[in-house]
Amino acid sequence: MGWYKRFHDAIEKYRILEQDIYNMNETGFQMGMISTAKVICGSETRASNAKALQPGNHGWVTAIIAITMQNAILLQH
Repeated sequence: MGWYKRFHDAIEKYRILEQDIYNMNETGFQMGMISTAKVICGSETRASNAKALQPGNHGWVTAIIAITMQNAILLQH
């Protein structure tokens, strides 16, 4: 049985309303001065594992967004 089928069955079994279904997502990124850089890594390394270091003034930012199944944005922080 696939994930979506189990998900749908649980919604029906517990009578969950669409407005009571939420999705949250979090992502982080670095803000600061941009400069040209070359990154060398092995072929097994994915972009998500690559780290860029830069001297100077920079900081990390985290974005958190929550949305309902009806596409109403609840939290944007």
